[in-house]
Amino acid sequence: MRVVEVTYSWPAETFIVRHALALAETGSVDLTIASKSPAEPDSASIESAAIAPVSVVPLPNFDHMTTAQKMLTATRVLWFRAPDGYGKARDKAILRTLSSLKPDLVHFHFGSLAVMLARYPQALGISYSVSLRGSDVQVMPLENEPYTTRLREALNGASGVHTVSNDIARQARVTCGFDGVTTTIRTCVPFPQRVLSQPPLAGPLRFVSVGRLYWHKAFPDLVRAMALIPNATLDIIGDGPEREHLLYLIHQLGLQSRVRLLGKLPYAQFEEVLAQSHAFVQSSIAEGFSNALAEAMALGKAVFATDVGGTGEVLVDGQNGIIMPTGDPQGMAEKLMLARDAALVQRLGEAARRTAQEEFSMPRHAQQFCDFYRRALYG
Repeated sequence: MRVVEVTYSWPAETFIVRHALALAETGSVDLTIASKSPAEPDSASIESAAIAPVSVVPLPNFDHMTTAQKMLTATRVLWFRAPDGYGKARDKAILRTLSSLKPDLVHFHFGSLAVMLARYPQALGISYSVSLRGSDVQVMPLENEPYTTRLREALNGASGVHTVSNDIARQARVTCGFDGVTTTIRTCVPFPQRVLSQPPLAGPLRFVSVGRLYWHKAFPDLVRAMALIPNATLDIIGDGPEREHLLYLIHQLGLQSRVRLLGKLPYAQFEEVLAQSHAFVQSSIAEGFSNALAEAMALGKAVFATDVGGTGEVLVDGQNGIIMPTGDPQGMAEKLMLARDAALVQRLGEAARRTAQEEFSMPRHAQQFCDFYRRALYG
């Protein structure tokens, strides 16, 4: 089965890299990753491919280079090279690229990509499938009616539609009127042998949250909650347009000594910061499904999360995590103070890891995607 997966750029988001690695390791899919619009690579840094004649792009920003090298030996990676704009030259270049690859199936990793590019496999008589992950159905249809119409058309023309949660499938029905069949396949995360232990409760409660500093992560609510919890600290890992707002809020509330913005960190450093914490926190008001939440669960850390997107599909309040109220700093603070119960957070962390092993393993993810691709091709 020859599949071309299309994403916005390469290196791609970590969850797409993990997905590609998981699929490549099965040997069931002849996989090519194509990027629609990469940044111009530095010609001096381009590495030769192990599999000729397809060129392979370097991964200068990928922290686990051994993993990247392993993936590149099994997966071809290329750019859709074409002139700017949507002229005939671009159309011909993309059609020529797809035609030369002779895929059985083209998969678009985002609904917005399918809106722009689904016409190309359609023109060649090639089946395509689509992933829906978050803002492509949660936000973009709310402000752009032509996009909504084109997304519905792209989904109706697809041989398969993958969603990262059942809630995203529901939102696709609500926001763009798609009433076709969807398949929910959750993200995949690594499972290190190490399970993070809980630090002693003698000092302050220590919390960690991860995500792009963007409106839907609702970090201001979490910062305000911290002002209501005496003797507690918070580390926020990530960067984005809300950074200045958060810095101002932290200073306004006098939390400079208790709330830190650590910026983007490699996974290994995220793991070390999490190891020193008592719990992971997700404060979002919107999610498809949080990859950071899955990572924390896989590491055996107690998780406190708002019930948005697919979170409630894997978390049961009081059993493998704590559900917090959305958009309510006071309610969040009351829930977070449950982390003072050492026995509770230990039990929650152990249950979270068991759930993660059931839901987020790379072999399970790969098998589900192989089955999804086969159904898209053969029914």
